[in-house]
Amino acid sequence: MDRKRKLEPESTRAMATGKSAKRHKELRSPEPDTISSSSGDSSGKPLKRTVKIKSRLEKLRKLTRKLLNHSGHVQAIHGSGPDVVVALAELDKAFSSKKSPPESLYYAQSPRNRLYSSSLQLNAKHALPPLPPVLDKQLQTAMLTHEGIINSNTASSPERNYERMELLGDAYIEIMATRLVWDTFPRLPAGRLSQIRELLVKNETLAEYATLYGLDQKLSVPHDIRNQAKTWTKVKGDVFEAYVAAVILSNRENGVQLVEDWLTQLWIPKLEKIEKETPVLRYKEELAKLVMDKGIKISYVDEKKSISHPGGLQTFFIGVYLTGWGYKNEFLGSGTGLSKVIAGNEAARKALGNPITRRAAAAKQAFHAAKPEGEAAASPSSLIAHRCLCRASYRSFSTSRGRSRVHLAYHTWPAQDDSTRIDEGRSPIIFMHGLFGSKQNNRSISKSLGNHLKTRIYALDLRNHGDSPHLPEHDYTAMADDVEEFIHNLKLAKPTLIGHSMGAKTAMTVALRSPELISSFIAVDNGPVSAKLGSQFTKYVKGMQEIERANVTKQSEADRILHQYEESLPIRQFLLTNLIRSKENNTLKFRIPVQLLGESLDKLASFPFSTSDNVKFEGPSLFIRGTKSRYVQNKSLPVIAHFFPNYKLVDIDAGHW
Repeated sequence: MDRKRKLEPESTRAMATGKSAKRHKELRSPEPDTISSSSGDSSGKPLKRTVKIKSRLEKLRKLTRKLLNHSGHVQAIHGSGPDVVVALAELDKAFSSKKSPPESLYYAQSPRNRLYSSSLQLNAKHALPPLPPVLDKQLQTAMLTHEGIINSNTASSPERNYERMELLGDAYIEIMATRLVWDTFPRLPAGRLSQIRELLVKNETLAEYATLYGLDQKLSVPHDIRNQAKTWTKVKGDVFEAYVAAVILSNRENGVQLVEDWLTQLWIPKLEKIEKETPVLRYKEELAKLVMDKGIKISYVDEKKSISHPGGLQTFFIGVYLTGWGYKNEFLGSGTGLSKVIAGNEAARKALGNPITRRAAAAKQAFHAAKPEGEAAASPSSLIAHRCLCRASYRSFSTSRGRSRVHLAYHTWPAQDDSTRIDEGRSPIIFMHGLFGSKQNNRSISKSLGNHLKTRIYALDLRNHGDSPHLPEHDYTAMADDVEEFIHNLKLAKPTLIGHSMGAKTAMTVALRSPELISSFIAVDNGPVSAKLGSQFTKYVKGMQEIERANVTKQSEADRILHQYEESLPIRQFLLTNLIRSKENNTLKFRIPVQLLGESLDKLASFPFSTSDNVKFEGPSLFIRGTKSRYVQNKSLPVIAHFFPNYKLVDIDAGHW
């Protein structure tokens, strides 16, 4: 009864005393002097009631906000679809309409402090914040429909796929990420804030979220897109952006707040891992302490041109090289980052794990230990240092001109793990593709051979192809440098090399330069001769350059252009596997340096050895030639026999491709 009296004091007392009319008359009296000292106690009760009601309303307002922050759970528990959420949104709107502005509008509304603890608690449990609901059924369909899928929706909504919503969602995500980064790192300069924001909004991050929430499983896309790794990542990122837009469009009053709270909870754990000050340079310092000495040089150089991103950001590619301790311009490691400092620091970190670095450090230690006591420091290029490094040499013959070498991208089958059972007593196999190819060309045969032979298979991306670095030199000496370094770094014992076309000549070059490195090789449709390439390669280069100039956005458009230069559909499809979508303007570009490869065609037609060179590979070698191809003609067989006296030849009914 006491509780009810507090909530309904006027009507309850009126009914109890029978003096309702008189009581209301007294309350409506305008006379200010009706309140006397004798009646002060009872006259203060309306004020107390007002305070209590305001307190309860404030609690209801906060509860409404909390429920809206977990709207997905509200729908699931109540089982009534979006109706309850809509009602909560209207209630929140009513509370907000008369809200006075806070002293500091921006920071009072900032969600970071409010959601910081709950976000970390969810992350500790490996749980995700609930998805905010999309209240419009048409948008629910459109946001999960790729532009390549026909949407039967004939309603008035203009959204038949996620293309437009992706644009809107991207804009909201950008500003929300900016605000969160601004709040989290108040002392960092604008450039560093931009770099951190990019980590939150980049395609890879958004695609990861789309996968975690299962949006990719609900997405309607053309079947072939799921098999294109980079395109599929881009699509998943786009769908996440479209989802953000759909939430906001379907809830005009509270959608923005719901989305910002949701994204804030997703992003806070990522920001916790980021150092709040300038990047630590300890890796560069550690590397210098290990190998630097008088006359020793560590160089940090650009491995390829930086990539520009929206908002003025750039990704840099830095390699670190050592000259000294018996090495000349020796590659130690590479790194990427949103500044040259970060990329160089990452390169130094990888260099610390390179066996060459450890050998150089050991040489430095041995050099100083070998000096007579009290002797002044001599140059590490002296005879003592040279003797310390003599064990580092692993080539008996080399045509290398002191070029820098790189780490090649590769796939391996079976996948690398801690077990070495599959490697015991078996020679690994290394596949090398041809011009304009990539490691993907050898994916199927690598898996098949790996399962059948029970040995480790490596499929490489040669330089300027696939995911490997772009470098200005592209000839067989440079590519052989890279492959030998790959064998050395992975400590592969006597692998078998299998190469097609350009990859075949690379395998032969390695065999003649460093026969002790490999056990055998297979050359597919190419020989150790210098012969002019067919004119079709020049046409391919022109066709690909025209595609890039046309700024096409669809592969079908690129195929129409390339058809003018090559009629064979399989060859066109092979060349077009190098297309990727630009993040800057959504156009299709080639991931290979087309102009550079075009300028290198004459080098690829040649072979770095001639019959006057006294070099041979005595191990097993197999040459496979296509009877419909002109690459390995009978007149070149004596040359093959000169370099590879134990060769075998197999003819198959096939062309070069």
